Amino acid sequence: MGDQQTFQFFAELRDTEIEPKIWRRFQVDGHATFADLAYVVMTLFEMRGEHLFAFRLSETEIDGSKADQIHIDEMIEVRKPFTMLYDFGDSWEVQLWMESKETGDGTVPKVLNGEGYGIIENCAGAPMLSRYTGALPVDTFAFDEQQYKKFVRTYKKELDLAWFDLDYMNARLKEIPQILRSQYHPYPCKE
Repeated sequence: MGDQQTFQFFAELRDTEIEPKIWRRFQVDGHATFADLAYVVMTLFEMRGEHLFAFRLSETEIDGSKADQIHIDEMIEVRKPFTMLYDFGDSWEVQLWMESKETGDGTVPKVLNGEGYGIIENCAGAPMLSRYTGALPVDTFAFDEQQYKKFVRTYKKELDLAWFDLDYMNARLKEIPQILRSQYHPYPCKE
């Protein structure tokens, strides 16, 4: 593949008491929209795409209905933090900032590293997330029971919030953003 502009981001789940912090460093295509970025972030933080989302920049809010119309290179500056909001009831916040713009090899999106599992849908938000330890029930896992059983057989017998696997995350990025895109169009989703 030819060289293309790639944006590298750092993202961290906010307002949790979990240690180590839940974070990701990842890259996306330089032509990505805010919707594309949202679907990557949802994938990386185990969000199922069942709720509305928005981005809050310093003086601008981009809701999900407009996210597919605005390219990130039009609005984001390197090293200037902004927030993605997800599930306005549980009030999940992921703080992001673009670390760099560089020439990439076309193999994006991809996660470079990170720590921690992600969120658990409908658990009453970040302050309650730390209550979950040990094995998680099947219905907390993203998408379906078959995927969960395959996950447990392949990676781990129990899932805890400190767990992170780079290969697993990159495998998810090959499929899940497209699944999320189909769930959100036409916006709004099921909230």
